[in-house]
Amino acid sequence: MHDADNEVTQADRDAYEALMHDEHYDDLDTGCEHFARHRLASIEAACREKDAEIAKVRVTWARSLSRVVKERDQLRAKLDEANEIIAALLDIKHGDEKEKARAFLASAPQPTPPASEEG
Repeated sequence: MHDADNEVTQADRDAYEALMHDEHYDDLDTGCEHFARHRLASIEAACREKDAEIAKVRVTWARSLSRVVKERDQLRAKLDEANEIIAALLDIKHGDEKEKARAFLASAPQPTPPASEEG
């Protein structure tokens, strides 16, 4: 397959040679350098914007995590209170089965915190 658009022609070579011997070549080189510096500055600015965005997301995430942990702790406290009430009711109703009730409550699955809950 032949791609004429990508073929380097003699005219291309001649234009390159003329450019290399042109007195304004240094101006062109300086222009390319200026463009490259401008492009790098633009990319660096975009990176700083993304860093700021990441920082905002981290703050929001930390607040949300803190709220969820607080709610979970409140629910655990309510669960503990409910278990104490159930144990007390079982003690009153089934005095002779007190140990069975305590064993049942002790064997009930308890919620466990995740391995890493605060990041």
